[in-house]
Amino acid sequence: METNEIIQKLNVIVEEKKDQILSDLITFIQYNTENPPGNEKHLANFIAHKMHRIGAHVEFEEVFKERPNVLCSLKFSDNGPSFLWNSHMDTVPVGNIPWNFDPLEGKKDSNFIYGRGASDAKGSLAAMMAAVEILKELDLPLRGELLFTPVVSEERGGEGTDYFVKKGMAGRAPIAAVVGEPTKCQIALGNRGSNRRKIIVKGVATHSSNPDKGKNAIYRASKLTLAIEELHESLKNKEKNPYLGSPVVSVNMIKGGVEHNVVPDQAEIVVDRRRIPGEGENQLDEEIEQIVERIRQTDPTFEYEIVNLNMDKNPAMTNDSHFIVEKSANTIYELTGRKASLTGIKAGTDMTNLKNDGNVPSIIYGPGDMGVAHTVDEFVPINEVLEAVKFYVLLATKVLK
Repeated sequence: METNEIIQKLNVIVEEKKDQILSDLITFIQYNTENPPGNEKHLANFIAHKMHRIGAHVEFEEVFKERPNVLCSLKFSDNGPSFLWNSHMDTVPVGNIPWNFDPLEGKKDSNFIYGRGASDAKGSLAAMMAAVEILKELDLPLRGELLFTPVVSEERGGEGTDYFVKKGMAGRAPIAAVVGEPTKCQIALGNRGSNRRKIIVKGVATHSSNPDKGKNAIYRASKLTLAIEELHESLKNKEKNPYLGSPVVSVNMIKGGVEHNVVPDQAEIVVDRRRIPGEGENQLDEEIEQIVERIRQTDPTFEYEIVNLNMDKNPAMTNDSHFIVEKSANTIYELTGRKASLTGIKAGTDMTNLKNDGNVPSIIYGPGDMGVAHTVDEFVPINEVLEAVKFYVLLATKVLK
């Protein structure tokens, strides 16, 4: 079947299945998978049931108790490549700021579906699930295997995909992967990496009526915080990555003090450093050491401790000349008539696990905007969800041809 004929069939099938695709996405949102605690089990069962019903082979990987990855495969032949679609079932918490509607309702209007996870990344997940079903229905003479992996705990460091790469991918060697995250239906070639550290700043406690007898840990932590703000400004002058921009750093949590009348002997800050390719794994640790050395020039007894929060991820990038990028760009052009824009995700994604640890060349693609992920009144455009379904199907026909 020629590409134009496949596209014509796709347009008809997706229009016929539109209500069901959107209904499934709303159901996804209604399953509360805020992480922590995750609680992805019920959504995993829903997806597994749908995939089993269309004839896909389905397995569970129990990453944590009652928190399984789902491994779904469509096998077209014993010989041929394996092509991987990966996205995550968990979301960040709804948060304490009031929404304009129930964040777990899956509210729908003529253009958007709203709710926690609509963009990040249940829109991608629902589009991928629909695409598996349509690919099966098309019954094309493809080769190899399509592997669809809804995973747990992406929002807490990629634990689900990390487990899959180490266990579930054994015996498989996907030639390429698509990671489902919000890219506004453009091709993202990679993502930034991250370092997260808790810094415990020490002081000397004393009664607040005589503060000069002590060393106020909050004041010391404030010096460090302001120096990190200056570091962020200086990073803007570093050489930018063409797809990921400049590295960034921010202080996102602060804690200190025990009583209103006690000069505190300890304060804590949590620092998040986003890295681009070419920066070292210990970049933040080195920068903190340099800052402390400067602080000690005026406060020689400054004492601190760095705690690694064990959420480090390296940046990941696929070369723009790789075949998966070229085929993806061609797919976008054939579907929409527009030239594909190449971009990058400034946050972290599970592409790091797949590309760096699993050696699987990957792109990131999905409906929605990373700018509304993790925010109040999160939403995903309906037209992008449907476009993503077509993209995933047509790309698979090219990779598994």
